[in-house]
Amino acid sequence: MKTQYLLSDYFGVNVSTYSGLNYLQGNGSPPNIIYIYNQMKTNGYVLYEGSPVTLPVNWTDKLSDYNIVYANNEVTIYAEK
Repeated sequence: MKTQYLLSDYFGVNVSTYSGLNYLQGNGSPPNIIYIYNQMKTNGYVLYEGSPVTLPVNWTDKLSDYNIVYANNEVTIYAEK
């Protein structure tokens, strides 16, 4: 949530949790930016509105269409190539 406020209010970037989640599940079009926190890579799910959402086994394959623009021990931010 803090990241959403930072991106939308400070940088003026349109943030949609649904867009990224739908894309990673194979149901939507690719967003311009994807924010991945490392727990998603380890556990293969996200906590979304308090409920776990299972991602497909190959969800990380979709990230190959992106460049890494920022990474630290907790998060990786991907942007369209």
